[in-house]
Amino acid sequence: MCGIAGIVSARLGEAAPQAVRGMLDAMRHRGPDGDGLWSSGPAHLGHRRLSIVDLEGGKQPLCNEDGTIWISFNGEIYNFPELRPELEARGHRFKTRCDTEAIVHAYEEWGAECVKHLRGMFAFAICDTAKRTLFLARDHFGIKPLYWGRQGGILAFASELRSLRRVPGWRWDLDVRAVDDYLRLQYIPAPRSVFRDVFKLAPGHAMSVSLDSLEGEPVLYWDPVFAPDPAKNAAQWEESLDAALEESVRAHLMSDVPFGAFLSGGVDSSAVVAYMSRVMDRPVQTYCIGFEEAEFDERQHAALAAARWKTDHRVEVVKLDALSLLPTLAEHYGEPFGDSSAIPTWHVCKLAASHVKMALSGDGGDEAFAGYGSHMAWMDWLAYRDIKELKRAALQAGAFVSAADKEKRAPSLDRWMRYIEYIGDEARSLLWREEWRTQASGPCDAFEREYAAARSLAPLSQVQRMDARTYLPNDILMKVDVASMLHSLEVRTPLVDLRVWEAALRVPPALLAAKGADGGFSGKLLLKKVMERYYPPEFLHRKKQGFALPIQRWFSPGGEHRAAVEERLLGTDSPLREWFEPDGVQAVCDQGAMGQVWVLLFLDQWLRQEKDHAASSSVENSVVVSDTTSESQEEKQCALADKRVTIGVGAPARIAMFYDARGWAWWNRIRAVRRFAAPRFQIDALKIGSFHGDSYDLATVFDADFVPRLLHLPLHKRVGGCSCGKPSYMDAANMCLKENFVSGILVNCKLNHDHALDFSRSFLCQNGVDEELFCPAPERAQEFCGCWVGFSGSVGEKGTELIAEASRRTGTNILTLDRNAMNQGESGLLTPVQVRDYLYHPASFYVCMSRYEATPNPGLEALACGVPVISTRVGNMVELIRDGYNGFLIDRTAEALAEAIEKLRASDLSALRRNARDSILNGWTWRQQVKKYEHAFDQLLARGKG
Repeated sequence: MCGIAGIVSARLGEAAPQAVRGMLDAMRHRGPDGDGLWSSGPAHLGHRRLSIVDLEGGKQPLCNEDGTIWISFNGEIYNFPELRPELEARGHRFKTRCDTEAIVHAYEEWGAECVKHLRGMFAFAICDTAKRTLFLARDHFGIKPLYWGRQGGILAFASELRSLRRVPGWRWDLDVRAVDDYLRLQYIPAPRSVFRDVFKLAPGHAMSVSLDSLEGEPVLYWDPVFAPDPAKNAAQWEESLDAALEESVRAHLMSDVPFGAFLSGGVDSSAVVAYMSRVMDRPVQTYCIGFEEAEFDERQHAALAAARWKTDHRVEVVKLDALSLLPTLAEHYGEPFGDSSAIPTWHVCKLAASHVKMALSGDGGDEAFAGYGSHMAWMDWLAYRDIKELKRAALQAGAFVSAADKEKRAPSLDRWMRYIEYIGDEARSLLWREEWRTQASGPCDAFEREYAAARSLAPLSQVQRMDARTYLPNDILMKVDVASMLHSLEVRTPLVDLRVWEAALRVPPALLAAKGADGGFSGKLLLKKVMERYYPPEFLHRKKQGFALPIQRWFSPGGEHRAAVEERLLGTDSPLREWFEPDGVQAVCDQGAMGQVWVLLFLDQWLRQEKDHAASSSVENSVVVSDTTSESQEEKQCALADKRVTIGVGAPARIAMFYDARGWAWWNRIRAVRRFAAPRFQIDALKIGSFHGDSYDLATVFDADFVPRLLHLPLHKRVGGCSCGKPSYMDAANMCLKENFVSGILVNCKLNHDHALDFSRSFLCQNGVDEELFCPAPERAQEFCGCWVGFSGSVGEKGTELIAEASRRTGTNILTLDRNAMNQGESGLLTPVQVRDYLYHPASFYVCMSRYEATPNPGLEALACGVPVISTRVGNMVELIRDGYNGFLIDRTAEALAEAIEKLRASDLSALRRNARDSILNGWTWRQQVKKYEHAFDQLLARGKG
């Protein structure tokens, strides 16, 4: 286990290696056995080593035979013994016994596909000097962390957030949406971090980045596929699982140093110890912590498991002092992390590290084998377990229970969130101060994406998948990684293993959870059945306890820490006051759910320390870059007319962007710009009519009709626009330029921009698409059908009657969503996930028959979902669509549309789908398009200063 860090930047010059040294120093605890640094041109890789395998030969960074490929690697590759001879047979020569070298040769052999040949826990960076590429990858489950960011001509990555704080010149603006996710979940789900321009590389993702342009985005290479196999009976599944678990534990024991295991006495850790004892020729060293509070103490169960296998068992009873440990935890987690079990995890890691350098844990068993109470509550609710209570409530209200009530119990993301949320929507809304509430509002993007991917699964598999992609990597595995590395201890997780999960993903849900004698669901049945071979039933079939703390007793009114909690959270010096209403904080403290209080306590502590970080880094992290440094085009745009660029100095430019209605096109565009814009801009979304002040550096509207709302501002602050393809809209925008009503205009399509009156003040700022949200369907529907989404009452003249006629002529069903017909303003819209799942994913093609368009957003969304588009020659469709490649451009007639539908029906749809997706990835994602907005803002701000 190790720590990795690196920088790619021509701009930093000789300062880059020094910065990487500082990044390594910040995580010395991750690798006390040595460090290494390699530099070549703009690329710099750093490594801190905790020696576990090949103690002498595994030093890093490490290279291939000719020195063209270098790696910095954190983790273990468990199929290394099988992978090495395969690579040697293909002509690769090894000079060490370490698994790191196998990754280098695997990359030589398979390129970016190498990750698909690896089994293990890993986060690594490979610099390919021949291809001038940096390749970053994180393991399938997210066992090992990897943070990355890209600012001001510097791309940097590291195993810890606190290490990235050593990158010179970076800004550290808080992501308000990420903080809201934290309040909701007690952690921040990938790819977000608490900082706007720093990201977690998500589990099962890799990314290739150009050493020259620094361009490149994460790409998914693995996703759990639930495919139950009904061919096996229960006894056969028990044999399969028993064999898979034993093989996984055996593979995880590869080590040249002493090792042991955590043993809490729960089913999962007891299973790991059982298999270790079966395959080892000496007693297992086991470690357990106990609490003085009996209801939280599992020592007696751990002792039974230890006695069963005659382990060398060590126990330590700890006096928990949560508040005194809080500063250490806040510093090392690097961002708000509200899982209070981080405290006992810290203690058991400390205990184990005093005896061994590596330990196995039982983490991941609940996700793989459906063991959480939330899983059972979900199944109970769907099974209508509380029918008696519902009937009683209905009778009291003078109503009745019908068959329709059963239908209301369909799975939904909203229902699942109720089981896992810490601070719900209403409480969070009361918490946020008014100036932050709009920025913080909105769904949790990560959960929207994951639930959409899980929608077609069986209900139990849905929540298993959700937990595996969110809670497991972002909470459970993150907690263990930070706590163990803080004590220079490597922890391995044999239940979070590719081979174990390949078996688990094929187990029918009915074998994992079923109704018990009390009518409620019980979980983890298959694993417990297998474990009955090694433990008595009464040991296995008891109430799940978990690694919990007595926070209810500590923080409740009258509790021993209550006064200290109120002083911290409600005192005038609390940094929470900058973000939250005191009454909202008081409400959380008073309502009795003390897990919520811990979430606020951790955030309060982290914000206090963040202020200290900001104060100490504002001077030391400012770097002046001379004009002789090699700069990318983006950096030159940042420099504007200045001959020197000072990175990380000064407040961000404040930009107000106006929308007409939440959920509509302008609103979504502003959200995307705000999400991806560089930290030098603070983007605020304001509803038209709500702005009267002069506190912004720029104020933008997307159409000329709304420019009069800005006339009270100085000219250099006013920015108009043209967001419609109708010529009269561009005429109005040009008039605003001619009369000096605005300092510039943002034009949404090239056809209009080509007719700009003044190109020096007209900026082409097209729309993009969220390619992660709008992704191809896991499985395509068999029916050949089309779809259309739009607002039939808009000025674009959408041609819905032509679509209907072509549908009749060809006998092709075309799914439509007319937002005009809904006539419900802001509240009547389907969510983006619903539009994707109900329209784009079932469709074989998308239709755009508008007379005028700038960027038909549904067209972009459809292409991103891998859906070919048939469109009239409007707006950006002329740039995007190539006949026969990703769709067809046609005349605006029903006959032309019908002909194109028949052409499409006869085409290779699989090729068109691939091309459709590729056409978005090659320049039309929001992350790529926002660069144009940044350039426009830079130029307009410079004009104002001039």
